Amino acid sequence: MTFDSTSWTVSDNSIASVDGEGRLTGIATGETTVVFRGILNGRTYEVSCPVYIWKGAVSISPKSQTVKLGETADLQMEEIPEFLNPALSWQVSDPSIASIDEKGVITGLALGETDITLTAVINGRSYSDYCRVKVERRKYGDDPGQAIAGAKMDMAAILNPKGLFSGKLKYLSSNKKVASVKKTGLLTPKNAGEVTISLEQNGSSVSSCTIKVDKPVLQKKVQVSVGQYGLNAFDYLSGTEYAPTEWQSSKPGVAAVNKDTGEITVLSRGSAKIIAVYGTGSNSSKKKYKFTLKAK
Repeated sequence: MTFDSTSWTVSDNSIASVDGEGRLTGIATGETTVVFRGILNGRTYEVSCPVYIWKGAVSISPKSQTVKLGETADLQMEEIPEFLNPALSWQVSDPSIASIDEKGVITGLALGETDITLTAVINGRSYSDYCRVKVERRKYGDDPGQAIAGAKMDMAAILNPKGLFSGKLKYLSSNKKVASVKKTGLLTPKNAGEVTISLEQNGSSVSSCTIKVDKPVLQKKVQVSVGQYGLNAFDYLSGTEYAPTEWQSSKPGVAAVNKDTGEITVLSRGSAKIIAVYGTGSNSSKKKYKFTLKAK
């Protein structure tokens, strides 16, 4: 049959294109429909065919991912058409650092870095992609329900955001030995434990929050040698799993400390205070948590 005129179209030209001769070009992974129309003696004939396009590669995103210790993050996999019947598997180069389930959910198990690889076997051929994963400590301030003894917190921002409640307001602490709270909502954590802070409006409770207070402990004295490598302030910190806002050194000329990683560089003989500071400004723990590093 010879038509007077013909045309080829696709329902989604972001997936594929088709020329006037019916030659199909794949553009992206997905499904589209190819439609042929022919006109003969004023009558239109039409036929359509679903088409599945796959780019022939496995792709996961993001290509690098940071996850907090003990927390989770998701990896996304670009969809592979079901008709290809792919056999999928995830592998972790160092399973002591992180794990991943069949849905692509990563769990941080230990500090460090590892590679996670997704492999798809299709018709006996393997396709793969990977993501670099870094597991790091949770940092003070990441969790609004976590406090550090000596670092003050603004509970008004949590219990009364944007001044939602007005009138006669009163903040209450369920355990003043763990933490006390002022009428302005400023919380002063004192000792390790849990405490519930509640807000009353005209005598009625309108909001509350349970706060877990940690009280860090640092080794009092540490003796090291000038030029000694592999020293880290975190090795002398216990009592909390949260990293401080920053590390400080009282004498950087004797011992410098990286404010984020806690890595210590011993430069000369003498003594220096290595300080873990939680919070910022007037609400910070200031110099409450520190140890003396003596270099010989």
